[in-house]
Amino acid sequence: MTKYKWLLIPSVLTILLLLGLSCSLGGTSVPKEARPLVQAWDLLFDKFVDKDSLSPALLRAGAIEGMLQILDEATASSINLETIPSVDSGFDGAFNVTGGEELRAVFGVWQFLDIQLADQGTPKSHDLTVAAIVGLLEEVDDPFTSYLSPAGFTSQQEAFEGSFEGIGAFVALRNDKITIIAPIAGSPAERAGIRPGDIILEVNGISTDGFSVEDAVVIIRGPKGTAVRLLILHEGETEPVLIEIVRDKVDITSVIPEIVAPQIARIQITSFSDRTDSELKDSLEDLLSSGDVKGIVIDLRNNPGGLLRTTVASTSQFLKEGLVLYELDGDGNRTDHLVRSGGLAKDIPIAVLVNEFSASGSEVFAGAIQDHGRGPLIGTTTFGKGSVNQLFQLSDDSGLFITIARWFTPQGNQIDNRGLTPDIEVETTLEDLLLGRDSQLERAIQYVQSQIGQNSLLPNQAA
Repeated sequence: MTKYKWLLIPSVLTILLLLGLSCSLGGTSVPKEARPLVQAWDLLFDKFVDKDSLSPALLRAGAIEGMLQILDEATASSINLETIPSVDSGFDGAFNVTGGEELRAVFGVWQFLDIQLADQGTPKSHDLTVAAIVGLLEEVDDPFTSYLSPAGFTSQQEAFEGSFEGIGAFVALRNDKITIIAPIAGSPAERAGIRPGDIILEVNGISTDGFSVEDAVVIIRGPKGTAVRLLILHEGETEPVLIEIVRDKVDITSVIPEIVAPQIARIQITSFSDRTDSELKDSLEDLLSSGDVKGIVIDLRNNPGGLLRTTVASTSQFLKEGLVLYELDGDGNRTDHLVRSGGLAKDIPIAVLVNEFSASGSEVFAGAIQDHGRGPLIGTTTFGKGSVNQLFQLSDDSGLFITIARWFTPQGNQIDNRGLTPDIEVETTLEDLLLGRDSQLERAIQYVQSQIGQNSLLPNQAA
């Protein structure tokens, strides 16, 4: 079993390979088709950040209900759970885990259904396993702990590598709705008019009610040249619109530098992918080598986060020493993530732009800058996703996301469900949108100018 660690809204990830767990579960192994179920159960009790909230009885009930729900009504109603034979003692080693007796009961139902329904062709053994895993996860009070099919796991890996085929948009669950965090620059989604804050109501006529982020990603992605129809409710509007998008290859460029005023550069970081730290270093070297750039606006708006390693490395470009963040796991163990040496922009004046779609890794970055007094946060309160999630690969190449820890800023501020409050609050108004004006960026430029003694004109202003 392989596991991957990340710090992000589950949608697009970057992979860090860690030590795997054996899928030999002790004693006589359960059938191959059922191993992902046993692994998922064991991982939850071993890794979940709120272990005390897990009820083996509720997980058992959820898993069994999940399996029964995929049966036809007549078959489901004919099954008497009380008469299901007990599991053979040869499997005892597989249940030597927390809540083992409840897991034994789940496996007993799985085994019974698998044998009794084998001659019917459906459901397959794999279908029962998936239904049981999804059912038990419904009893876990955490939107970021979820199941990925093998296809979903593969799609996450593709995104880690910096390119994939799809529409090109970051998505998340917001108020239980599949919501666009941001379209990727130059992507089919951006060209089609997809905006941050859009709610995806339907995909190809299928309602997204009850969808996980992973459900949405798998169905929206697809081969280059194929079309997908999204029923979209734009933020602030009341009538949905149907948008057809032709999928394409999407290359993720996570660092976009530009000069926005004399002696001032903006560096937009769209996510923290596997390449972000090297892209940021290259951009800083290019901008600072001439000596013309005296201040930087770091734009983290609509950034959903990314790999923890590259988040720490990127933040370290602007800090001299100390903590970037620390995390606490479900057993109370603390892990400190320290500033790395060699930062290229440790003294230059900076300001950081954030908004309600700055989440997870971007909140780590912004929280460290704020707590170190390195520069102000400008914009609106951030998303408030302050948990560390780990992606585990199960034995059938499916995956399980588990929230394993919560992170805190250097001064001990918890961001989960709270977000970061900007030092200088600037809302984007309707007038700003109509005029194509970026008042948040303008305010950031003003601040940086004040720190370098500049009084140059703001962009797009005429004398």
